[in-house]
Amino acid sequence: MSLKAFSDCREGILKSLGKNQNDIDADLVILKDWIRKQPHLPPSLLEENKFLEILLMRNKFSIEKTKSRIENYCSLKIKYKYLFEDVQGVLNAQGPQFYYTIDKATENFERVVISKITDEQNYDIVKDLGQGLMVLDLLSRFEYSTGDIFIIDLTECSAQIATKLRLNALFDAVTFSIKAYSCHTKEFHVINKTASSFLNFIKPLIPARYHEQIYAHESLDSLKDSVSPKYLPKDYGGELKSLAEMRADWDIILKENHELMQASLKTVSREELRVGDVRMDSLPGTFRKLAVD
Repeated sequence: MSLKAFSDCREGILKSLGKNQNDIDADLVILKDWIRKQPHLPPSLLEENKFLEILLMRNKFSIEKTKSRIENYCSLKIKYKYLFEDVQGVLNAQGPQFYYTIDKATENFERVVISKITDEQNYDIVKDLGQGLMVLDLLSRFEYSTGDIFIIDLTECSAQIATKLRLNALFDAVTFSIKAYSCHTKEFHVINKTASSFLNFIKPLIPARYHEQIYAHESLDSLKDSVSPKYLPKDYGGELKSLAEMRADWDIILKENHELMQASLKTVSREELRVGDVRMDSLPGTFRKLAVD
């Protein structure tokens, strides 16, 4: 697995949006001109062509929405600084939990993301979310997709895992992923013997119109009825590498891109230099509901 594989959908997505390289270049000129006029934004953004292009794509090439995402990307790191305090060192995929984004995209240019907790006793949701956001940050410079099929594997967890959940941290991380990275969750699957009870717990937090996109599985067997084996690891009844092999691949990727991820932590706004009263659309309020697309 390599990060280059996450760019395999680029041409297909651009075609579906009716865009080409000339459109991208023109929009990048507009965005960079705007960034130069914002003294509070870091100049390093001007060198982030791929990051800006992917943000444009995720926002269907809306310049104004992309500007808002850039503002949030630089400012929410300050508001939610606590989520990143434990990810200053070298990240690895060998902890009690990890997010496995699978490089093979579906026919609709979606990607499967598997979140698996392997050590319930040592699980820390803040560290977990911080590492997940750092992986998301790395992929925001490489990954082209139309959305995620998110799988939470709790097969190795007891009902006590619920006592380790911190809803405020979860809400903050989801807010950041949506408002900074424009993440779109197409489907949400939970695997556990008590998955239905878990979903009954979180469903009130999710708008009713999205409930049909949320699935509970008491075992791995029913997962294949919802997600094609073509996009699942072999230990999930799929045709791809095992989760252990993917973990080894991700360990290499994280080590190779350590400096890039650490540099991204410093890509924050300098609020004392902000001109005018315009604020990010997300700072005044608080996150009330989870959102899927």
